[in-house]
Amino acid sequence: MEVHWTQYISAFLTPIIAVTALYIAFMQWKLASNKLKLELFDKRYIVYKACMKIISDLMTNGNTDQRQQAEFLKNTSDARWLLSEDIDIYISEVLWKNIVDVETLCSELEPLQSFPGSQEDKIRKIKARADKKIFIVSQRKKINELFSPFLSIKHQS
Repeated sequence: MEVHWTQYISAFLTPIIAVTALYIAFMQWKLASNKLKLELFDKRYIVYKACMKIISDLMTNGNTDQRQQAEFLKNTSDARWLLSEDIDIYISEVLWKNIVDVETLCSELEPLQSFPGSQEDKIRKIKARADKKIFIVSQRKKINELFSPFLSIKHQS
């Protein structure tokens, strides 16, 4: 008895469909994984940009206003969950603390002409404010180092 050609096709069709379905499922999983990585990158990048923007605002204006500070706090509030606890601690205890210190020193020195303290006290506060600003501006390199492992995009084919 001779086997009809349709029996060959039906015998091979099931494994071919199974392999095709497996390939499609794998590609969908890979696409979903890459989409998740991109979404995570986007959220982490918002935190990074907020840190760099507050430094830029400080460099440009000599101080930050409440709107800039509120925006910074809003955009960095999820750093612990998106990045790491170390970065969250760095943002709150190093960067934010120094930004608040600069604002405090600026408000103590305004208006400079009618500063209530002595000349030496005024000079000391001006120097302290300058030192804080220099420190904050120097943190750009540290921020790049901290964020680098979280913002690297590796292409996967």
